[in-house]
Amino acid sequence: MAQKVNFSGFTLYQNEDDVLVHWNIDSGATCNGIGILRSIEDTLHFIEVGYIGGVCGNSTSSTPYNYSDNNPELNKTNYYKIRMGFSQFSETKSIYLSYIQPDELLLSPNPVNDVCEIKFNNDKRQSLTIEIINDRGQQVFFTQDIKQDFFKLNVSSLKPGTYTILLSNNGKKLAQNRLVVTP
Repeated sequence: MAQKVNFSGFTLYQNEDDVLVHWNIDSGATCNGIGILRSIEDTLHFIEVGYIGGVCGNSTSSTPYNYSDNNPELNKTNYYKIRMGFSQFSETKSIYLSYIQPDELLLSPNPVNDVCEIKFNNDKRQSLTIEIINDRGQQVFFTQDIKQDFFKLNVSSLKPGTYTILLSNNGKKLAQNRLVVTP
């Protein structure tokens, strides 16, 4: 019968658009290889995203492990579990990976009739500008000095139609998206 591997400190951290998986194998236990498994949106269909070969653990001291998943699904729940050896599995942990690419604007909801949240990447906390252009090319909204990574836009003063949202920094366009305003 295989030796039971005890582990602790199984945690998941977001590091920009990666997930850092951390765990410890407690002293006195060893195993043959460690598989890092991930599933998207459920806890049933896992794939191996990483493998640490060889003998794992230590008979005399706790051993920490880290794995960086460089290709998780962005803006979705990612589920992880650890396989120790060939048949022992950890509990399942989840993390919602919220990340917006630097050239992307997320608008929610869209279409909108009252308040729309505009989300964007502003990791460096730059002073950004948001501009809204109507379908005739006219500027209908402008705000500047936004240093967070979101903006709540009240569209009640806008007529129903399609608008272009522009995000810029010192006149340089960073991202744009289409917004549909409904009655």
